[in-house]
Formats: sequence, C-alpha cells, structure tokens
Amino acid sequence: MVMKQQTPVVGKGEGVSSFVHIDDAAVGTVAALTAETGVYNLVDDDPSPQAMWLPALRSLWALSAPAHVLNKDALRRIAFRFPHKSPHTAQGDRAIASY
Repeated sequence: MVMKQQTPVVGKGEGVSSFVHIDDAAVGTVAALTAETGVYNLVDDDPSPQAMWLPALRSLWALSAPAHVLNKDALRRIAFRFPHKSPHTAQGDRAIASY
C-alpha cells in the first residue's frame, strides 16, 4: 500500500509500528528451536511513530510525501464494519465506525 501511495499519515502520526530485520528474525527463530517450549515474540525494542517512518520510506523510494488524514476520516476510509450486532450499534454489521 505504501508503494501504491495509499497509506496516509493518520492523525498526528503518533501510532507506532515495530520493524524486525530479517537477520534478527532468523537468529530469534534459531534460538527458539533450542529453547524451552513456549511462546516467543520477536519485536523491535524501539517502535517508530508513523510520522517518522512513513515519510522516510516514501522518500527513500522517491514517492511523494504522504497525505495526512484525521483519525475519524481514516476510519471512514477503511470502512471499518462491526462484525456482529452489538448493543452499541443500531445497525449491527452495517454500522461504520466513527468518533
């Protein structure tokens, strides 16, 4: 979606994303093979806010600067729909989330 320029900065861009380098994922996977049985979560220890990583990535790929949308407009753009009827929504699965 970034390459198609369909990913805007939402709100102030404060939402964070974690990125894991392929080498780190491989090392973690190999380590998990010999570790105790359990659930392991390989994550970035320094998540980046969208306002930082999205413009940098688009610049690296020589794309135009990302659009900015308000939180409520982002919800409408993705047309989030409630998966079931709820006492909080009169229309149930037809309701579109909004603030």
